[in-house]
Amino acid sequence: MAARTRSSLLDLISRVLRRSARGGLCAVFLAGLLSFTLTPGAARPGGSRVVEGSNLMSPTQTIEAGELSPNLVPAFSDPSASMVVAKVMALEPSHANRPNVETGLVVLTVIEVIHSEILRQNDSFSTPFERISDPQVRLRNRFNAWNALSLVPGDLLLLAVNAERPSKTYASLAAAPVSSPNDPQVAAAVECYRMERALREKPPDIQQMLARALESGPDLTRSYVLDLLTRRKAFSREYSASILESAVNSGNVPPNSRPELGFQLVSGNLFDENLGADPVNVNIVSALAKQMVNSTDRKSRDQWLGYLSSCVSREYATDVKRDREMRFALVKAVRDPGPQQVISALHSAIREASDPDDAKPAKRLLETWQAAVGPRR
Repeated sequence: MAARTRSSLLDLISRVLRRSARGGLCAVFLAGLLSFTLTPGAARPGGSRVVEGSNLMSPTQTIEAGELSPNLVPAFSDPSASMVVAKVMALEPSHANRPNVETGLVVLTVIEVIHSEILRQNDSFSTPFERISDPQVRLRNRFNAWNALSLVPGDLLLLAVNAERPSKTYASLAAAPVSSPNDPQVAAAVECYRMERALREKPPDIQQMLARALESGPDLTRSYVLDLLTRRKAFSREYSASILESAVNSGNVPPNSRPELGFQLVSGNLFDENLGADPVNVNIVSALAKQMVNSTDRKSRDQWLGYLSSCVSREYATDVKRDREMRFALVKAVRDPGPQQVISALHSAIREASDPDDAKPAKRLLETWQAAVGPRR
């Protein structure tokens, strides 16, 4: 069962990467996907070097210069993280132990404090950095955000640092460039911390607050809520799936953001094949099928078809008969969209497929739907 399920998800990811538009929210999503598999703030194996000495450090003081995440979301729940708007004042290079790598310290001044028990406005501090020396090569290695930042004096960064105690040097966790303290990214970060506090205080309107952020908030707040619902599991499976389904079907969500929500329904530990046709699974399949049926272009339809296939076509039981029964029960439980709407959309997908391999997911789904609902009446 695990092998077939894993195969379905890998097929889904492959289709998403092949068909999704590059850049924009897709880049944010991919960066977020990586962060869900890493401990926030942890340096990745082989991705850090020790920087020693500077005019702000004693000769014996050392700190690791790890890869910098482009995803700020994990920092909002990290108790050791401070977040500030900081201005780059200077770059202090140091001797690198590897060729084609630039290391050293970035000297910064705090322009605005978003969240911190340690840092205050106008404080100065340094943070170690490590990036590829060649600017052209950096552009192809942007998952380490040090490669994506110009670090020119005067640049402003929305920066998360590990600041558990006062110091002159802090390790950076994540960063994004901003144009000013009034940049929308800064306002979004403030809102994320407001929601984080609300999680602890549990006001009556917290669920409505999260729903609004998911449906109509900027990318950063949307990614924060997705993290709450999936990686952090801050709410029940039933509620998390429900709020995602509502957002997927909402007209307030930008069309280019909706596929990310669909992906999280599929891969965010919400769809559980072990539970068969339980209400959460049925509602997820219904939401995905509805988006597929209502898609107005082939690219969008095929993307939702891929999500739908990863749920319906996975293995539900090692026993062939039981597997078939569970899959058919799930499909039969879907009331909206109607079976003939789904079948019609799948016929179109098969007819318009670029090659036989491209048509396979749609063919498998068509066979399942037709066998489950019986002949057309």
